[in-house]
Amino acid sequence: MVGASWAALFVVVAATAGEPQGEAAVGGSSNGIPTEPSTSTTTTTSTSTDADASPTVPPPEPAPAGAFLADSAPIVLARRPWGDGGAVERILESSGDIVLHTVNAAGTVQSCTKVGSLFALRILEQRDAAGGEVVHVVEDESGARLRYVVATDGEARAVELVAPSPVAAR
Repeated sequence: MVGASWAALFVVVAATAGEPQGEAAVGGSSNGIPTEPSTSTTTTTSTSTDADASPTVPPPEPAPAGAFLADSAPIVLARRPWGDGGAVERILESSGDIVLHTVNAAGTVQSCTKVGSLFALRILEQRDAAGGEVVHVVEDESGARLRYVVATDGEARAVELVAPSPVAAR
């Protein structure tokens, strides 16, 4: 019987001689015994429809119009009055600095202390605008919210107080 086993193996080896080796050559068998070759074929077809096309993104809206910060009047972010008619005011100056002014009853500034910068405030919202500009909504430590446009040259413009500080309401 041993001779018959070797004879069967010889027939298998002889039958596959000259054919490519490997699983694909012998129909997927890993032991060298050929099996029926696979007859399945894969055909891919694609049809183009409007649903397949990527959606067109509309162009960004224009940014609000307005003067550059350097050309703007100071903006009062918060004001806390004193009993004698004086007050402490938190102001955004045209330089972009945020300062505390102590004013007397006549409105004369008694002291001025820099406490921050428009450009260091926490950004709450940011959106692209037409022409490469960006619109920021920021919040000051007092709770006041400002919206401004960053022009293509990096300068702030169209600065607007969109929500006054809740400190001012106390």
